[in-house]
Amino acid sequence: MKLLVTGANGFLGKYVVEQALQRGFRVCAAIRDTSSEKRLPWRNCSNLELVRIDLARSQELKKALKDTDCIVHLAAAKQGNYETQYANTVTATENLLEAMVGENIKRLVGISTFSVFDYLRIPDGGIINEDSPIESQPSFRDVYAQTKLIQESLFRDFEQKNQGEVTILRPGIVYGRNNLWNAHLGVNLKNRLWIRIGGNAQLPLTYVENCAQAIIKACISQEAIEPRKVSLPFPV
Repeated sequence: MKLLVTGANGFLGKYVVEQALQRGFRVCAAIRDTSSEKRLPWRNCSNLELVRIDLARSQELKKALKDTDCIVHLAAAKQGNYETQYANTVTATENLLEAMVGENIKRLVGISTFSVFDYLRIPDGGIINEDSPIESQPSFRDVYAQTKLIQESLFRDFEQKNQGEVTILRPGIVYGRNNLWNAHLGVNLKNRLWIRIGGNAQLPLTYVENCAQAIIKACISQEAIEPRKVSLPFPV
């Protein structure tokens, strides 16, 4: 089985590629043109093809998708203004799905986020899972949530119009070695001022290696195919 992993040089992407290689998959790891490959521990693996692609420009996608059985789409923008995040999350996804249609590839594991949930409609003490309500007023949310909501709608369109076999995974806050910080802990203003945010809140933590394992298992699981979107249950 051959996987294409977008965003392969990201914090989670590195572990997803590693997990796929450990399980014996052939992997095409897509990284940005500007990314360095020196810190990618699997870069010299015999089952790995490393490609540099800007998903916002789709010329190289056809070559990368050759003989691919499943796409794991991790690439997205978490920072920047609306135009930047739209280009790297929405336009990039549009280009990828268009190329998948051209190559007749059906299987997609799309990585979304807890940010798409409508927290105000989930009661205190409730459990967030795949049946929890999705944000109905995106304009009230930040750019990241807005673009990820659009991305999920693109995944569902692909499934409905092209008989796609789609799994949408919504991890919580992914943490691990060298990545323990999260903005929910607070904000540093200037040198001495610290704003504490949600001090009594529970964070929906997902350990990065467990998350990577779940993503690879989804690639080979018929039970993971839509219409179910998979979220790790977490109490509000």
